[in-house]
Amino acid sequence: DDGQLREAVFLEVPLRKDVEARQIRAHLSMRQLKLVVHGDTLLEEEFEDCKWLDVGESYWEIEVKEVKKVRRKVLRYVLYVMTECPKYITRWLFECEKKEDDG
Repeated sequence: DDGQLREAVFLEVPLRKDVEARQIRAHLSMRQLKLVVHGDTLLEEEFEDCKWLDVGESYWEIEVKEVKKVRRKVLRYVLYVMTECPKYITRWLFECEKKEDDG
């Protein structure tokens, strides 16, 4: 560690309170993120841009947060930006966000 701060995207996914780390399957590549909990797919999305993500440094953890005075368990994924990329995501994170909602 050279003491530099790293730019990252923090993605939080709500979990049921009985979920344990061993019940989570996460697959991260430069193109896609897939999260499966208890055999149910919670997230399966392709990134809009596949050149920014540092897969080797990114990680997930389970965290308990207080949301509106209620304690909630969340899966927090820290997605690190490659050092040679711009310092922040300026457009969409996932490909699906580009599609307009016909409502």
